[in-house]
Parts: sequence; C-alpha cells; structure tokens
Amino acid sequence: MADKKRLIKDFNDLAAIDSLSFHEGKIAAELIKKLSELGIEAKTDNANKFYDSEVGNVYAVWEGEASSSPILLSAHL
Repeated sequence: MADKKRLIKDFNDLAAIDSLSFHEGKIAAELIKKLSELGIEAKTDNANKFYDSEVGNVYAVWEGEASSSPILLSAHL
C-alpha cells in the first residue's frame, strides 16, 4: 500500500515548483529525477519544438516483473 503522507508531500513538493504553461522545465526535471530514483526511466519528446515551450511531454514506462503488464505514466504538468 502507498504511504499516504509521502504521497501528499511529493505532490505538494511538485505543486510548489513554479511551472507556468510553456515553462514547465523545472517540474519536468524534478519529475524525471524522482522517477529515476524509483528505477523508472523517464524521457521527454520533442513536442516543445512545435509549441515553443521549455520542455516536451514527459513519459515513463515501468516494465515491472515478467509476469505483469507494463505501466505507462501520462500526466499533465
């Protein structure tokens, strides 16, 4: 089961990062760092080139165990 206090803290920490529309680079970097610490590879695409923004979409896939299906994280920053 997830640690509710940790989840709330993580959410609040991420929400506190200044990230106006098209300027989400700092929050994207922090999210990628947090996912990496969990052993989850996260990347960005090049959508920012089409929309003149700091960073593209962040996406991560957790492969999990051989007996389970992968999980894709997709969220709005």
